[in-house]
Amino acid sequence: MCRMSSKKETSFAKGTFWVVRRANLVLLRLLLNSSWVDGDCRNSYGIILLMVTSYAGHIGGVIELILQGVDINLQSCKTALFFAAQQGYNVAMRFLFEFGASTEVRTKGRCAALLISQYGHIQVVGTLLKHGASIHEQIYDGATALFLTVQGGNLGVTQLLLFSGVKVNQPRGEKTVLLWILPLMGHSKVVRVMLSAWSNIMMLPNTMVNSITESSHQSDPGR
Repeated sequence: MCRMSSKKETSFAKGTFWVVRRANLVLLRLLLNSSWVDGDCRNSYGIILLMVTSYAGHIGGVIELILQGVDINLQSCKTALFFAAQQGYNVAMRFLFEFGASTEVRTKGRCAALLISQYGHIQVVGTLLKHGASIHEQIYDGATALFLTVQGGNLGVTQLLLFSGVKVNQPRGEKTVLLWILPLMGHSKVVRVMLSAWSNIMMLPNTMVNSITESSHQSDPGR
């Protein structure tokens, strides 16, 4: 928290957040080395400086704050790792992991790897999986990483999750299996990849495969 107050922002804290948003590393270092503000200072929304630098992909700021000893896994609604992953900043993520970021920290019942799969950042997903993020986790409504990325039509991430051993027939909380709602999502290329995976484990009849493929083509305006 800010040293001047545990309940509200100080003028020095506000100034530090302004500096971070503008990626001014020299001023950031000067402020952090002063006796008026520290690296874990929060703004009025509970956001800390490391979250802002991670969201912006400001590597210099990320490194400086880490060296100042900030709590990497501190969270408000999200963590610094989540912010970097959401924006697709793979380099920032690697630094966070090197200094102890955890994929086990949840954000309102959701884990970072599960949420960011829907944004289509294939390198980010690969980095998260490399550092132990689970692809079988489910969020509050039962959706999995595979469900989210298929829903978004992210072909590369879908293929990566399948290659990594994701459960293709894992149901959502209400027992809805992707197979039955896949045509409604469109994205014909993703549909074909998923049908291939399902055929290998479920021996789908050709009539079902043809029916689902045709439906996906009709509902995919970008095919």
